[in-house]
Amino acid sequence: MKSLIKFLKYSAAISATAMLGACCNVDDIRLEESCEIFQFENPNGWQKEVNADLLAEFEAEKAAMLSGEDRGCFFGTAYPYELYGTSKVYADTPKIFSAAVEIYTFTGGAHGNKECKGYNYVIGDGTAKPFALTDMFKDSAGWKAELYRLSIEAIKKKSPDAPFFEGQTPEENQKFISEFAISSDGITLIFPLYSISPYYAGIWKPFIERSKIEGMLSDKGKEIFDAAQ
Repeated sequence: MKSLIKFLKYSAAISATAMLGACCNVDDIRLEESCEIFQFENPNGWQKEVNADLLAEFEAEKAAMLSGEDRGCFFGTAYPYELYGTSKVYADTPKIFSAAVEIYTFTGGAHGNKECKGYNYVIGDGTAKPFALTDMFKDSAGWKAELYRLSIEAIKKKSPDAPFFEGQTPEENQKFISEFAISSDGITLIFPLYSISPYYAGIWKPFIERSKIEGMLSDKGKEIFDAAQ
């Protein structure tokens, strides 16, 4: 059985004393925290490792915020810092686990910041081995360029007026193709904030059907999709 971590701690619940730069002493950092990240119940072996992976960035971000390492341009206690974590599971089978974790932070300024990361594992022999996009595609297939083309096609289909940055070449934008999540019928790519569009456009997560990339898949890639069924 599996569960979703759900807890909420309001600004008064967490405090710390920190030095935020040579001229700014900030007492009582107030942090409003909300975490909804998928976790396996009664984890054992590989499940415990995956649980730790899914929570690692959230906990690291919280530690940085409370220590003052991650600070915004506003100092003092006028605004509580904010830290929100959410997750979505894309595949959960005996052989494949795939999820994405999104973390929002606010430490002052005009707006907060969001990051999203994919966590993808092949399960077997009591272990969970991470796999990357490079494991799924043939070396010489030009797969990255095609994934970018299909991503833009999917984004424009859903949002015809999507505000892409001007002047960036497809080759420059292909470097952002690394984060992803897998499901039985396709792949969801994750383009970070400010990568191909302005902040207000958010994090793009275009879905690409397996049928559109079948010819570029390596044998391992095909096995991974099959195991996600």
